[in-house]
Amino acid sequence: ETLHLALTGVTNRQSLENFAWLARQANQRPKPPLQIASTLMVPGYIDAREISKIAEFIAALNPDTPYTLLGFHPDYHMSDLPPTSRKQARECLDAARQAGLKRLKVGSICSGSKMHLKHAVKKTRVKAPDSWARRESLSTKYGYVKL
Repeated sequence: ETLHLALTGVTNRQSLENFAWLARQANQRPKPPLQIASTLMVPGYIDAREISKIAEFIAALNPDTPYTLLGFHPDYHMSDLPPTSRKQARECLDAARQAGLKRLKVGSICSGSKMHLKHAVKKTRVKAPDSWARRESLSTKYGYVKL
């Protein structure tokens, strides 16, 4: 909560309560997923430790909640920070897996000066074709590189 308060100026209590409520409703409509979570990996702020806490919260509610880790790129605000590195993305992805989340993706990671969309998904966990699975297939079809 302290980090959220520092970055946004408001507490995240209502967001957590809303997320938990929605997680309880998600079983009513599993496809397409009613709830999808994402976190921006801002270097110096959101690291593997923070991702682990967030992922543990999500996994305790529903480990099948799709979760995307997004790379930060300093194009607009906070231009004094570096973009999210592949190393940080890997560490955050590992932390989310260790927390028990099953449907993970990583996106918008910089490689040198060129932007690439990355993904890292355990496809064996997708049991039926749904919109999430189709996105995974498109990511593979168009040659996005795994971390």
